[in-house]
Amino acid sequence: ALFVDADFLTKLINSIQEKAEEKYRSENRGFTLLFCNYIRLMSDAQPHFSFLPHFLSLHSLWQNFLPDLKKETLRQVYSPIPVPMKGAFFKPEFDSFNSMGSGGA
Repeated sequence: ALFVDADFLTKLINSIQEKAEEKYRSENRGFTLLFCNYIRLMSDAQPHFSFLPHFLSLHSLWQNFLPDLKKETLRQVYSPIPVPMKGAFFKPEFDSFNSMGSGGA
């Protein structure tokens, strides 16, 4: 198994934690976080006695990393940019979809 034989999960977590300490984060850090979240969600979706949930429950580095993963994920999901209020919408003056195929200029 990739997780066990190659110590894949440990390398993945170490990569994220090393990049977090750098002044300039690596471009692939976002993909690494997505992959970790994929692992987390796949584990949550499986019965607790399956391989992945069992493996992750015994992996101390993963257990210590999990709160940071959730915190970083929430930081990326919740933007400081305000979301428009209900009823607010953007109405362009030129609607390219409605003008397509009209044959006029």
